Amino acid sequence: MSKTLFNTNTFQSKTLQNSNTIDIGESNVTNFTATNATITNLTNTELQAATTGVATNASAITTNSNNISTNTSNIATNTSAIATNTSNIATNTSNIATNTSAIATNTSAIATNTSNIATNTSAIATNTSAIATNVTNIATNTSAIATNVTNIATNATDINTNKTNISSNTSSISTINTNIDGLTKSGGITTLSNRLYIQAGNKPQLKLERPTDSNGDVEFQLIGRRTGSTSARHTRIDFQNDDSGVSPSIRTMVSVVGRVTNHTDNVGGLEIVNFADGETETGALTMSHNGNFNIGNGSVFQDDHKLSIGGTLNVGSYIYQIPQMVSYNFDKAIVSNDLWGNGNTQTDLDSTRTSGTAFSSHSSGIITFSQTGTYNIKVSGNLQSINQNDRLAFAVYLVTLNASNDVITDYFENSDYNFFGWLYSRNTTDGAHGNISFQDHLYMTSGQKINIRNKLDVDGTDFNDTLAEADLNNYLNLCITKITDQDIYNP
Repeated sequence: MSKTLFNTNTFQSKTLQNSNTIDIGESNVTNFTATNATITNLTNTELQAATTGVATNASAITTNSNNISTNTSNIATNTSAIATNTSNIATNTSNIATNTSAIATNTSAIATNTSNIATNTSAIATNTSAIATNVTNIATNTSAIATNVTNIATNATDINTNKTNISSNTSSISTINTNIDGLTKSGGITTLSNRLYIQAGNKPQLKLERPTDSNGDVEFQLIGRRTGSTSARHTRIDFQNDDSGVSPSIRTMVSVVGRVTNHTDNVGGLEIVNFADGETETGALTMSHNGNFNIGNGSVFQDDHKLSIGGTLNVGSYIYQIPQMVSYNFDKAIVSNDLWGNGNTQTDLDSTRTSGTAFSSHSSGIITFSQTGTYNIKVSGNLQSINQNDRLAFAVYLVTLNASNDVITDYFENSDYNFFGWLYSRNTTDGAHGNISFQDHLYMTSGQKINIRNKLDVDGTDFNDTLAEADLNNYLNLCITKITDQDIYNP
């Protein structure tokens, strides 16, 4: 039998041949061949070394096979982790950049907070003093706290009583909530859709007042709703009294009413209503939307006068009024046609004085009225003889004219009106001056005119003579006062 043993790293190849019949004892051979060999002790240094290396390597191969298997698993596992970490590294790169910016920002904040810390350090020092003060206050208030504890204990009974009252009043509160049905609030406005009845013993029962921190006015409004009506009393306040001694016990003293007088424009005025028997209404006073009053003429509104009174006016002291009045002062020496007498007129004015609203104008001695009404007309003339040294009868009188300056009425020697006057003068030695004056009332319509004329007589009584303008002077004044817009003679 032949076996070849070899180990390239530990020994050279050895060939052993043996047989079962040879006993070679102790020998040293180069080649030994045996079919069957029984060897009790065989010493081969190289073989022993090779054998030992094989056992060692076999153990190492087993160990390393396990490690290789483990590493193979770890490599597979770590391959996924490596991929994950690669992604995390990319993500964290952006976060690192963000954090770098945040670090810079926080650096500034840290600097700011450092300043705040210094500020707060000062505040803490300041508050230390306040804390000390509060400690003192606490010590001082200990007694008050003890008192309040006693009060709380004392009030416990009252609190329990109030709890009982609240429980008892729950039903009443529910009833009140039902009674104020219709009360709604929207923004700053509270609306009550039901009638309101206030009954209280103390005055005032109703008071409207602005808040103490709000300067301004207070306003109370009544708004009616009627369309096309002028006869209804659209808004009103009734002043009444309840007297149990009469029947009916409630009667009205007076009513203040707002009424529409022009429903097209929805404008109106004020009416005060009186009650002679406490029940029957009668209009006592009205004020139109133009502010004109009407007293004693029922519920009628008027705009013809500022005040109209249907009845007697009793003035206990006096009534002061700025009159509508004009005073014309004529030039004493200028006369039409350069002649005195024969109906000539003084044409020029020296001055004019007016009070109130003007109602007339002047042109060449003629006065034209621009307002219709009744006027008081007063004329005064003071005659002065300059070159007339003999007897003289001199007259001044009024005429009315139409728009064409034609005479309507000549009042010379008219006994129905006091609109003329005359004088008689002698020579300059016996008396060459005299005065004429007259006044009366006339109803004039707008556009009508008046004219003051003169006549004279030197040798008889017919007043048909004339004198040169230079012979006389007449200091003439015409004063006109408006009395009323109405015709007082035909009211």
